[in-house]
Amino acid sequence: MRETGKVVNVRGGRAEVEVAARGECEHCSAHGICNWTGNSIRRVLAVNRAGAVAGDTVELESTEGTGARSNLLVFGIPALMMVAGVLVGGLVLRKDLWSGILSGVGLALGFGIVKVIDIAVHRSGRSLPVIVRLAEKSEACPAGSDGGEATRAARREDSSLRSE
Repeated sequence: MRETGKVVNVRGGRAEVEVAARGECEHCSAHGICNWTGNSIRRVLAVNRAGAVAGDTVELESTEGTGARSNLLVFGIPALMMVAGVLVGGLVLRKDLWSGILSGVGLALGFGIVKVIDIAVHRSGRSLPVIVRLAEKSEACPAGSDGGEATRAARREDSSLRSE
């Protein structure tokens, strides 16, 4: 899926991009997950392959299906660990109290596992959207901005000075 957004921050090889919800979002099965706050603009972290700087309008590409896989991990692992805790407490120890305690421990352990996976995936950038190109001038000129190449060059120079 391709989306257009505006870069608000660049750090290393990644960029934070503001993306506005479009009409296609209404029909997407993951709409409620992406837009759970009800805000039409969301910020996403993306791999900056196009060399964009803050203020650039860019085109992002994300792979289909990563949202469903992420949701399965985020909710599935803790739920499985909680059920394992209930089973160990109920079937092995044969105590309801231990079943409740171990279900809580399993849930906490499951969320810990998800956090470790999240850190590893965040570092690798495997599931992040990718900035594939800078948007064309007609796409990059929101009302009230000139979007000229001179402005873009000045922003790039300013960004390179700040990173040194």
